[in-house]
Amino acid sequence: MIEGIGDACVQVATKTIALKGVKMSSELQRLLLDLQETCCKAHEQALKSFVTKDISLAENVRNFRTKIDATYSNIEQVAKDSSVDLMPQLLAAVSFLRQIYERSVDMADLVA
Repeated sequence: MIEGIGDACVQVATKTIALKGVKMSSELQRLLLDLQETCCKAHEQALKSFVTKDISLAENVRNFRTKIDATYSNIEQVAKDSSVDLMPQLLAAVSFLRQIYERSVDMADLVA
């Protein structure tokens, strides 16, 4: 799981580099940072719950799904107005962020 999270991080970086300076709207930037922050918080909680065997903290990791799904939906809506050059890398990066979240859920599930 940890290796998979690391691999997903590398893929996000690869897609970012592939943008080669293509600019995103400030709204899209804000939404991407919000998604990344939420995934990071979920991962941190999952890791803490795993190390401390805190079941309630582990169960809370699933509560991030609603915010992640809403942010993802908002990204899709805002991205429709973006450059065609941006779309493949953007959607791939968002997909990799979601994979990080899903692996965090898997880690938290090991606590129970």
